Amino acid sequence: MKNFYKGGRGLCLLQSDKHNHPTKQTTRLKSLWLNAYGLLLIFVSMFSLSDAWAQSGRTLSGVVRSAAEGQPLQGVSIRTDQRQAITDKDGRFQIPTSQQEGSFEVKHLGYKTQQIAFDTRFTVFDIQLEADESYIEEVEIVNTGYQSIPKERATGSFVQVDNELFNRRVSTNVLDRLADVTPGLIFNNGKGAAAQMRIRGQNTIRSDASALIIVDNFPYEGDISNINPNDVESITVLKDAAAASIWGARAGNGVIVITTKRNNITQQPKVTLNANTTFGQRPDLHYQPLISSADFIDIEQMLFEKGFYTTYENSLNKVPLNPAVELFIEKRDNPERAEEIDGKIALLKTYDIRSDYEKFLYQSPLMQQYALRMEGGNSNNQYYASIGFDKNRTEVIRNNNDRYSATLGNRIVFFGDKLQLSTQAAFSQRKVENNGFGSLTYSSHRGVPSTPLFPYARLVDEDGNPLAVTKDYRVSYLESVSNDGLLDWSYIPLLDRDNNDNTTIGKDLRLDAGITYKLLDAVTLSAQYQYWSGSTVTRGLNNLDSYFTRNEINRLTQRDPLTGNLSYAIPMGSILDINDGSTHAHNLRLQADFSHRLQDVHEINGLGGYEIRDQQMVGVQSRLYGYDERVGVSQSVNYKGRFTSYFNPYNTYNIIPYVDREIGTVDRFRSVFGNIAYTYDRRYTATGSLRFDESNLFGVNTNQKRVPLYSVGLGWNLTNERFLKVNGIDRLHLRATYGKSGNVNRSMTAYTTAYYNMQDYLTGLPMASIATPRNPDLRWEKITTYNVGLDFSLLKSRIFGSVEFYNKDGSDVISQMPSPGTSGIKLLTGNFSATNTRGVEVMINTRPIDKVIRWSNQFHFNTVRDKVTDYNGPSFTALNLMSNSDGLTAYPIEGRPLWALYSMPWGGLDSENGDPIGYLEGQPSKDYTAIMRTLSVDGLIYHGSVRPTWYGSFRNMLEWRRFMLSFNISYRGGYYFKKPTASYYDLLTGISTHGDFERSWQKQGDEQHTQVPSFQETINTPRAQVYTYSSVLIHRADHIRLQDIRVEYELPLEKLRTDRNMRLRVYGYANNLGLLWKKSKTEYDPDYASVNYLPVKTFSIGLNATL
Repeated sequence: MKNFYKGGRGLCLLQSDKHNHPTKQTTRLKSLWLNAYGLLLIFVSMFSLSDAWAQSGRTLSGVVRSAAEGQPLQGVSIRTDQRQAITDKDGRFQIPTSQQEGSFEVKHLGYKTQQIAFDTRFTVFDIQLEADESYIEEVEIVNTGYQSIPKERATGSFVQVDNELFNRRVSTNVLDRLADVTPGLIFNNGKGAAAQMRIRGQNTIRSDASALIIVDNFPYEGDISNINPNDVESITVLKDAAAASIWGARAGNGVIVITTKRNNITQQPKVTLNANTTFGQRPDLHYQPLISSADFIDIEQMLFEKGFYTTYENSLNKVPLNPAVELFIEKRDNPERAEEIDGKIALLKTYDIRSDYEKFLYQSPLMQQYALRMEGGNSNNQYYASIGFDKNRTEVIRNNNDRYSATLGNRIVFFGDKLQLSTQAAFSQRKVENNGFGSLTYSSHRGVPSTPLFPYARLVDEDGNPLAVTKDYRVSYLESVSNDGLLDWSYIPLLDRDNNDNTTIGKDLRLDAGITYKLLDAVTLSAQYQYWSGSTVTRGLNNLDSYFTRNEINRLTQRDPLTGNLSYAIPMGSILDINDGSTHAHNLRLQADFSHRLQDVHEINGLGGYEIRDQQMVGVQSRLYGYDERVGVSQSVNYKGRFTSYFNPYNTYNIIPYVDREIGTVDRFRSVFGNIAYTYDRRYTATGSLRFDESNLFGVNTNQKRVPLYSVGLGWNLTNERFLKVNGIDRLHLRATYGKSGNVNRSMTAYTTAYYNMQDYLTGLPMASIATPRNPDLRWEKITTYNVGLDFSLLKSRIFGSVEFYNKDGSDVISQMPSPGTSGIKLLTGNFSATNTRGVEVMINTRPIDKVIRWSNQFHFNTVRDKVTDYNGPSFTALNLMSNSDGLTAYPIEGRPLWALYSMPWGGLDSENGDPIGYLEGQPSKDYTAIMRTLSVDGLIYHGSVRPTWYGSFRNMLEWRRFMLSFNISYRGGYYFKKPTASYYDLLTGISTHGDFERSWQKQGDEQHTQVPSFQETINTPRAQVYTYSSVLIHRADHIRLQDIRVEYELPLEKLRTDRNMRLRVYGYANNLGLLWKKSKTEYDPDYASVNYLPVKTFSIGLNATL
């Protein structure tokens, strides 16, 4: 192990270094080993499968209910002939037997055990279990990834999402199904970016704040979209130190433990099918107001008359001008055609690009999901296999997402359950096509390459023929060079969409093997190994007919000044971009578990172990020019040459973009861990955990110190106290924990590293820059958490739930601080900051009606408040803070949340002329320059967080006979959002803007019903800033939302005369149903104020069959 820490992070390799990378040196060996292991796994699984199918005999089946309430009981143990079965959520079971008559045992914790006789006449049973008054608690088992323990013995904070709740939502993504059903977990939506999942807030600044994902007992580093939700049995969310610290330096953000479906019970072969189809509405692009075409063209005409476009008319770079501006020029140069041109301008004013977007760029999404699973086995062998297929058509035309998955596994038992061997292989492949575009951009006359297209653009003409739109150059220039021998230089979006193929293929393979040996009644030894391989290959093929390729070839086409002949710096043919990344990880864990009860009073449970993890990644990025997809060959280019732009003969220093590099990383971890719990008389529990982590990511000094991560916890089961024998109180369990976990910033390393970038613009030589200097003291971020919770159950479980309070202190948080100028590095990144997060979580379950009609509900209430407690990094300006309205950038300020919203004081509008009024030295003022010049951070209004500080949900379920209806209402509050508005600077520089322009002040009295300042025909940036950064645009984001509705019906198949326990359920599901209430009076959904359209409403139908 002396070389364990060798291998750096983020080391970029030159092309010539590729064959020296450690991953590539062992590729062939790994491939041979992997093939051998895979063949062995399939052979063992198929042997188990054939052996299981060969079993014969009778089948006993039935349902188990509670004698008191008549409710089905899940998890009841059924045993006969050394075989075991477990009842499902509806209390149903089936178990094969070779005997003609005999008895079987029915056992469930909290109920009296029964022996049920059977003979040739009775094989279907309706069993009612009576409660065991000596032990009335219902035990919920939680999986930490290291062990499965009864929740009543746990002192930590866990949330268990069982299979029924997990499958309530129809979705192809695993984590999506946790939204609004998991206390302490939230998805921060909108803001123009993908939703971010957080568990109990955020305690990091520059590191990844995502939770650690565990799949089948080991960390999972792949794309979670590779995992099929139909293969998931349950999910456990670990939230505090006692629950998560066993995962050590990577558990500070919480841990999500995903347990996939296995088969550990004896049963006859069973086949399960789940299929559903989801339809969605076409997006409404008129959600976000846009300045009307008529108003925008009027602005363009005003700017034209003032000479604004004169400079751009003669631009050497041939910058594009909008069609209306081209018509103004044409009218100026041809006054005799004024009437004709005015008619064309009037026609442009009637168009709205959003209508064309909706018709030709968007569609109604359609998602299809199919999953088939087979399982069975006898007392010595249990097997399972599943396949899945998902086909998703998104709301953007030509954007698709397909997934194939397969799982095969088995469990073999020797010596009467003393020795167990288990294997599993899980494979998935995703194909993602990103060939559509939700909106169009162009390089405006300002030289901004991603400017939204002007509002009166059109994609098709009156006959439906695709039209060219403005892109990078003036139309008049393109017309002038159309006979120069160049490729067609026009941009026709609807045709160009078919000339690009941007496809990503992702593959994911997990191979698991485990052995468990029961050494003594109290001691179990186990070894687990997992190999994970993930690869992603993205091919962006732009063929010769694509605008991208034509533009690249044309702009660097060279004309000989003497002969006039053309030569091409970029050869004719397609341009292919390839991004190829692969990761391989080996995980090995050796573990010993101890469990012993002494005199029915003392109970000791513990585990200890050692684990290692080695993960290597290689990424290759390259571009091929002149590529011929028919034969797979490309042509060479001169990367060091200097070329003249065809459209600008004075621009002579252009180079061909060079894209060719390889990146490799090696991450290694090793850990020693232990966990122990002692319970006395089922009343008092003490727990503790200890873990030592070492990694090549940490500095030498950190690894040598071997600082432990630990937790301690206490639990008090008041229910078993004699003084609390009170009618109506079923259970009271008080628990408290304290401990330390960590968070690893995997983008950093303790070693000096450099990244090779593209070649230098002037020299054409490779260029490198120092990414991180040496830091031997680099360490993980430490998260210290204490948690106090009370679990309760009242009135025979009519009311039950929990209340928790937590506090998380982050220390050694990664951030930046100024570096001495002589170091050559402006900012050092290291363990320089501290944070704090605290909150309360309340979960209440009730069963108001429990008769023929059953009504149950679950209410969640969560608070979370985070702040920066120590920060020594660079300071921020007032403009920095006010610009962060979307919450995508963290600006740490001591005593404030990371994601805070600031604004300037607002004094309203001047009733005389509609000017905005700000404040200067505490007094209303219109001295805009002075206001902005003297503005300081202390002069800003701090509103609060842009992320919810309290949130929750209220889920209801109604059942009647075979019908079930459930709906989920979510709510969020205690946070703010900034309303989008018009930018007069954009308008006065010829760029379209928000529809608030129509609300601008026009005359005296308008200030009574609008806060949008009057429009002035000259640029006054400070004046505009006083409004766009003002508090008048800040609104409370509190709201209540009807998230979803699900209906379900189970067909009465038990009336069929068969010895199989068949079930068939049909269901419907509706999602994203909209707001029920919001605090703000704006037209916006507070969570989606910055997006072009709201998440579409979706409607699903499906069936679930068991045979």
